[in-house]
Amino acid sequence: MKPRLLVTTAEADEDARQIDEWWVTHRGSSNLFLEELAHALALLAVEPGIGVRVAHRVIPELRRYLLRATHYHLYFVYSDDLVVVVGIWGATRGVLPPFAERAESTQRALSTVERSTAPGYVNRNDQVVVRRTDLPGNDHLQRVYELRCRHCDHHYGANSSDIFQHLCPRCQDGAPGLPLE
Repeated sequence: MKPRLLVTTAEADEDARQIDEWWVTHRGSSNLFLEELAHALALLAVEPGIGVRVAHRVIPELRRYLLRATHYHLYFVYSDDLVVVVGIWGATRGVLPPFAERAESTQRALSTVERSTAPGYVNRNDQVVVRRTDLPGNDHLQRVYELRCRHCDHHYGANSSDIFQHLCPRCQDGAPGLPLE
């Protein structure tokens, strides 16, 4: 099965940043949440139907997937080619997140036609896709793509699922790049 393109809304990125910060500060675990999130995203890109439907009047077809170790729900919608992460919310809260204000960014993401793996694609952090390599990535079913930073011209590798959000490892304090050879 061909993996779907996976994108996150800016609001979902902020949710993840805040949750990760909480885990590092309060639980001393700098990797548990991020590792569980990465595994869930890779799984949902291949099989988004495993998510449970959530009735929501503003975002139809909303689904959620439980991150069991950290007790968060990952909320998302999907189409034939795309999975859009809408937000991440504590599973123990007992109420739905206030997603009404996220409907516009969710719809905008669903209507995105541009593929983040296409050469020339520029992500929100000014990282440009140069080419696809034949190297396997370090995440499930991923390939390494060569990226170039528009700020410092640094070339490095990244998993295809990370392209849309990757920061330059040299000048933006991003994750280390993957080998290109």
